[in-house]
Amino acid sequence: MRHFVRNLTIAIAMLLLAAWAAFPPSETIGLGKDLRGGASLIYSVEIGSTETAGEVIPQVIDVLKKRIDPNGLFEISIVRQGQDRIEITMPLPSEGVKRLRQQFEAELDRLSVTSIDADEFERIMRQPKEARDAELARLGEVSETVRTALAQAAVAFDTAQELRNQLSLMDQNPDIDEQILDELAGRAAEAEIEYEVARDTALATAISREEVKRALEQSTEQKSIRDGDEYIAIPSPRQRALDRIRDQYPEIEDQLDRVIAAYDQYSANRNSLDDTSDLKRLVQASGVLSFRITVDPQGRGNTGYTHPDEDRLREILREKGPRLASSRDARWFKVNQPDSWYNSVSGFESMVADPSGYFYNYGSTGYVVEEYNGEYFMLAWDTRPLRITQDDGRWKVARAYQTADQLGRPAIGFEMDPSGANRMGNLTGENGGGFMAVLLDDEIYTAPNLNARITNQGIIEGEFSMDEINY
Repeated sequence: MRHFVRNLTIAIAMLLLAAWAAFPPSETIGLGKDLRGGASLIYSVEIGSTETAGEVIPQVIDVLKKRIDPNGLFEISIVRQGQDRIEITMPLPSEGVKRLRQQFEAELDRLSVTSIDADEFERIMRQPKEARDAELARLGEVSETVRTALAQAAVAFDTAQELRNQLSLMDQNPDIDEQILDELAGRAAEAEIEYEVARDTALATAISREEVKRALEQSTEQKSIRDGDEYIAIPSPRQRALDRIRDQYPEIEDQLDRVIAAYDQYSANRNSLDDTSDLKRLVQASGVLSFRITVDPQGRGNTGYTHPDEDRLREILREKGPRLASSRDARWFKVNQPDSWYNSVSGFESMVADPSGYFYNYGSTGYVVEEYNGEYFMLAWDTRPLRITQDDGRWKVARAYQTADQLGRPAIGFEMDPSGANRMGNLTGENGGGFMAVLLDDEIYTAPNLNARITNQGIIEGEFSMDEINY
């Protein structure tokens, strides 16, 4: 009896301990697709005439796993189905993760509530006073600085409107002296200028949610550079992007910290993608290879590759972004890894301080590069004689493989099919001395100088992780 009571006590204690460890079950017990709900996608894989499904399918599955879940954190299954198909299954996020995402989105909305353009600002100002004050209060809740800027803009707008109304009424009275009208018109014009300045100041406090999300989603990996006898850690791309936002918008620092904390908590608890659209986007990221001759900067480069509208294109990109800054014969392309374009602490500091100047002086002739929202974009030609893309006819990379550059660093080797080899020979043979950008999915990974004609094979050099090579 004595042992029975002891054993029963231990059993009850173990049950209570197990129940405590599993509470709440929605967070401690991982539910699969069948229990939580989810989705399955089936894709057909094209097998070449010289390939076998037994070789290709496992390679495709391995690449997809690294593309969709490079860190192995998600409960996503990728398996072979039949001869030439692949099934991808993904459970939907748990209720707890959904709540964390909602909390992050709510904090982000509070941060970016002032993200409006000039037209929307004018519409708000022209509303009845009560409605306008309510809208401005909502916009200004992010910080005292924003509230003050909006209030000053509202006062300036009312003053300008009042003076304009007075001028309109007095102008209809023939007995009013012209000098009085001129003085009033001058005061109204000054008030309009004061309002425009106050409006631009208020709009300058705005930050878009997209800009913040881009910064949060950047890599947290730090690069170390040897400086004399010691190694110096370079801040991660994410840290640099967030620091830039803090410097540009100091008045929102407290709310930005809350956004970062909410995002990090949400990200740490994710074990799946948010929805199937994210999965489809990752699967369909095709890794398309293309080649383009880059534009040389005016005053440094080969005059045959400079662009007459370089200054205008630079200005448009800085103000409106890369999509609106392209021309008929040239386009801006994102630089995939800016960290691969320096090899010293001084180089890093120079690039961050003045990206356009740093790339202008890079190498023998330089590149045309500008920064927009913390990302770097390089100008390259977009005409058939100066590019090889999938839009220019049927060609393909016959083989891509892992290799190493002359310094032993990981690199990507490729071999072209006969059509591609012919096009590559024409591009490199006719543009010797220029720089040829190598792009994957329209992002520039490297842009080496063309010292000789290339035909059927080449190598993409740069600072690649093994995940990027497998991509």
